[in-house]
Amino acid sequence: MLRSRWMRRTLPLLPLLWFAIQGAGCAYVYSPMVRSAPPRAPATLAPDEGDLHGGVLFYPSSFATLAGTLGGSVPVGHDVHLELGGNLGPQWAMGHGGIRKTFRGPLDGTSTRPVADLAVGGGAGVGGGYSAGGYYHDGQYQPGPLEAYGDDRPWTGRFAAGLYADVGVGAQFDSAVTPFGRGRVTFSHADGLPHTLWLEIGGGVSIHPGRGPVGIHLSASYLGYFNAADRMDLIVVGTGLSVNLGGGEGQL
Repeated sequence: MLRSRWMRRTLPLLPLLWFAIQGAGCAYVYSPMVRSAPPRAPATLAPDEGDLHGGVLFYPSSFATLAGTLGGSVPVGHDVHLELGGNLGPQWAMGHGGIRKTFRGPLDGTSTRPVADLAVGGGAGVGGGYSAGGYYHDGQYQPGPLEAYGDDRPWTGRFAAGLYADVGVGAQFDSAVTPFGRGRVTFSHADGLPHTLWLEIGGGVSIHPGRGPVGIHLSASYLGYFNAADRMDLIVVGTGLSVNLGGGEGQL
């Protein structure tokens, strides 16, 4: 009786367990992220100023080692910024653009206030999880196609595009230090590769020493991708610098 009851409860879960095992990431099959950049806190710009920024991402537990990004922000309204940039990583090079809206809470008696932002955008470039028709297995390059997704094109021959959305929340102290949390969702597709959903959740701190124009951004995140052929869970550590370019409102 007990065995029969256990089987009735367990058998429906077996397909999910099989999918999890199959999707454990023995080969890296993905369409690349549209935007890859070290997360930073909301409200690191004054309402009417722009900036230039760059950063490096390190993937300590995966096939990727380093990825770099460069970009800038241009004010297009009060606390609304147009963001443009590009990112380069293992087997992908992408450009992106989007709109970010910042929300600032009221200051309290200790010069602390809640902050938040919301961004949407898209991008395009080249890339994918292949090189000259090969793939990676257990950290080693293997020649030849992987199931139906392999072909003889190098990664530079794959057009990629997609959309992203992210949201951040934080607490800004004295317009200088802002611990924050951030989440980002990306949907992407590349020629000959499956549609891929990327999910990033993490946090960190943004610091403007002396409330000056130079910002330092430190972060750590979970990053995962999911598609019909593969899935992968990663830890990402990021660091970046930004320089705020004069605006009409002065302090952050």
